[in-house]
Amino acid sequence: MSRRSTVFLGLATLALVLVTVGLEFGLHTRIPWLRGGATATAWFRIRALAPAGGDRAADDAFRQTQFHLLKSPYVLNIALGRSGIAALETIREKKDPVAWLERSLEIAAKNDSEVFLLRLRGERPDEIRMILEAVTTAYLAVAVIRDHEDREDLRDALRSKLKEQEREIQYKKKTYRDRIERLRADGSGSPADDEAEAAELRAEIERLQNVATQTGFQLDQVSGSLAEPPRVTLLEEATLDVAE
Repeated sequence: MSRRSTVFLGLATLALVLVTVGLEFGLHTRIPWLRGGATATAWFRIRALAPAGGDRAADDAFRQTQFHLLKSPYVLNIALGRSGIAALETIREKKDPVAWLERSLEIAAKNDSEVFLLRLRGERPDEIRMILEAVTTAYLAVAVIRDHEDREDLRDALRSKLKEQEREIQYKKKTYRDRIERLRADGSGSPADDEAEAAELRAEIERLQNVATQTGFQLDQVSGSLAEPPRVTLLEEATLDVAE
């Protein structure tokens, strides 16, 4: 065998090994020349609440929560339960369709962007698009409802907290008035001690009022947000790209 033939055979063997390993570990979802078939893509937006240049920790946490929700068994089972999806060949041939979807759905997003894409690849173009549309519909229904319910729960919790704080303020004010009246009535204790005790009660009342003011401000913000549009919206429905 010539040197050229030996080199060619070695390169061919190496390529075969790489392809085999790539398929074994699912690298066909990451390497373009191993993909083939069709790709369905949908675009979403997660509206940020932090101002430009502000602390986006809460927004980043919300976005990560959405990514986990999107690929959760709860959402995927809803998608698979939509009319006609379970009958698709792409789904019927899978031993565990939920696990397959969780592995196969790809999410891509930039850290500084509100936009992200959801992508699904497969060999049957029309079915891949139908499946992605089902996932998109299921996710949006759950995300919008859950976000609204979470804000309603937070609003209700803040209302209860504010009422409790207001009751405590009224109790402290009554305690202050009663103490002042007793001091005036019996004249016991030194004036300095009486004034120190009164000042302590006034300071506690002021502190509680400040805390209640902050709670009221948070309540106004959350109540106002319930009238705002959903934080998660679909920018572009599933489009299909078929490999030549």
